[in-house]
Amino acid sequence: MFHVTLWLEDGRKLDLEDVKILQLGMGTSGRAEPPQAFEQLPEDFCSLGQATSYYEALQAAGSTVATDYLRRMRDISASPAIDERFSPEPGYATSLFRFPAAHQAYVLGRELFSGTEPDLAEGQLSFSYQPHVNNDIVSFNFGAHDPLPTRLIAVIGYNGVGKTRLLANLAMVAAADDHELSTPEFEQYGAFDGDRPKLGAVIAVSYSAFDDFPVPGQGAFEASEAALEQARDRTGQTSARRYTYIGLRRIGVVNSTAATELKSLSDIVQDFHVARELASTKLREGQLRLILEPIFDEPSFAMVGEMPEVDSKRDSWDDAFTRLSAGHKIVLNIVVQLCARLERRTLVLIDEPEMHLHPPLVAALLKSIGAGLKLFDSFGIVATHSPVVVQEIPGRNVLVLRRHGRWLRVEAPEIETFGENVSLLTTEIFNLDNSDRDFQGVLRALAATHSLERIEALFGGRISSQGRAIIRSEKRGLEQLGDADA
Repeated sequence: MFHVTLWLEDGRKLDLEDVKILQLGMGTSGRAEPPQAFEQLPEDFCSLGQATSYYEALQAAGSTVATDYLRRMRDISASPAIDERFSPEPGYATSLFRFPAAHQAYVLGRELFSGTEPDLAEGQLSFSYQPHVNNDIVSFNFGAHDPLPTRLIAVIGYNGVGKTRLLANLAMVAAADDHELSTPEFEQYGAFDGDRPKLGAVIAVSYSAFDDFPVPGQGAFEASEAALEQARDRTGQTSARRYTYIGLRRIGVVNSTAATELKSLSDIVQDFHVARELASTKLREGQLRLILEPIFDEPSFAMVGEMPEVDSKRDSWDDAFTRLSAGHKIVLNIVVQLCARLERRTLVLIDEPEMHLHPPLVAALLKSIGAGLKLFDSFGIVATHSPVVVQEIPGRNVLVLRRHGRWLRVEAPEIETFGENVSLLTTEIFNLDNSDRDFQGVLRALAATHSLERIEALFGGRISSQGRAIIRSEKRGLEQLGDADA
């Protein structure tokens, strides 16, 4: 694996990230040894970028730069002749294409630089996942129903039903290579039912202090590989695997065992700066501006003052961060991280985005995430307890998890969720019935011992219309009971 940085004539730095180089005759366990310096790779070498962003960045740099670079690197996606010559090599499949993201990079490289037609419909992705034993198969169907926001699927259910575990295990399976999926120790994470989805990357987002998302490089993955990759990227991304964890845990590998601790706010700010610089070196400033618009337009952001331009100096952003709440910092970090890390056809798994956030900011965050998913033809699954989140997602994209003993069931909501009243969603989707509401018991007890006027006075004359109706109903019932007793 090699890391590539291009310096363009105008002085800009272009970070292409990872490329793999294959040498004729190297077999399945050998290592390519290209010259330390070269104008063009020798004829017994070829290369392949390991992420779709590799080819997107080259396209953004211009056709002259891209064509010349790919010719010198003997890129197999840009040259069918080179591709055909090296495809019989054992290392072609085991090295160049070890991780699923490399397949998507190859497909995009061919589309952009060899003129082949796209092999997948934009905006559409369907796959089925079988969690570990005693569970329903979960089908995820993202449809192209623009302008409806169908790139997001919501997973809801009671605490303890297994929403976070479903997302965490799905992340492991989606980021694994074919060999890892076939090993017995990997069975605990479940498996795809049928063909595995064609994904460019996997991103897990969780800002819970109690999340226990497993991360590639730990457990079923080799710690030695994780140590190598995480040393290169301290923000949590395992480069070859195209897996990124965005959250509160600081992830590292100590003595070949997984070790984690929680990040401080200064760590989150540093994550933001690293991601903003990465977005810049991928020539993504334009996309970042578009993705940031919904959250910068949100009223609570407006109250803290004008935000710096995307390409402003770090000092300007540091000054802005001093005015932001912890929730604002988290939202800004999520959005910028996604813009920097998204590849074409990324699967983003988001655990309870409403945590730490006021409802309007939750809605703005979802809008920003949706904009990013659309820009990069990607898809997201969000586990949530929030009717505000569900209100932003069509009912066909909402999965209700219910546990019957040890068996996990998946059901569809009985009503359309998109744009529905939050109170109705709370009742119908999240199953909050009258018996669960403590305020009703308090009001009924007051109605038994106080007059309506006295109860009104307790609330300063501002009792809700629903509260007043409950009191009157209770008093009528008590009167009828008294009449019956008489």
